[in-house]
Amino acid sequence: MGKDCVIKHSLNPTYLYLCRHGQSQYNAYGRLQGQLESPLTSLGKQQARDLALRAKAWDIKHIISSPLGRAQQTADICAQALKLSMAVCSGFEERHYGHWQGSFIEQLADFAVFKQQCYLKKDWLPCEGAESTENVRSRMLKQLNLLSQNHTENILVISHGDAIDCLLSKWTTPKNISNSQHLRLVKNTNSFVWDEQCTAC
Repeated sequence: MGKDCVIKHSLNPTYLYLCRHGQSQYNAYGRLQGQLESPLTSLGKQQARDLALRAKAWDIKHIISSPLGRAQQTADICAQALKLSMAVCSGFEERHYGHWQGSFIEQLADFAVFKQQCYLKKDWLPCEGAESTENVRSRMLKQLNLLSQNHTENILVISHGDAIDCLLSKWTTPKNISNSQHLRLVKNTNSFVWDEQCTAC
């Protein structure tokens, strides 16, 4: 475990709750979304409402969303429940999967192998036009550092499963979180780092 996993909590730490969006239609169909658009299902909307209920205990002051529609839908539901505004921020999008996007996952023979090894082989591109784990991690970290510099209050960020795992692989084994689950990051000096006390709750 790296040194940056060891966190000393202040009396009033600043937390960032990094959450996956609710279930989308592509999730329900078993299709690989990447950066394609797919709206929330009825279940996904309920998951977003449940997330909003949990978030009421987190003293959230800001809500930020990936630009992709399913994340914005989830963030908007949370914003209405928490009576906060919602901002869209590029950098928190899902991994781009090139020409794999839109395919049924069970029909992608190389997908399972890629998922087993991509967090260790950080520069591995799944297919032409796709992003590596390092690409995704770098853009996620860039935006988290900007948030850390600009905010001193708790933040809810709605992002995507594989993108969150790319970030988490910096510190530990990815958790493969489910729709609307979250992990918590804590502000440590001038950046956010993984709070190992609260993962994929």
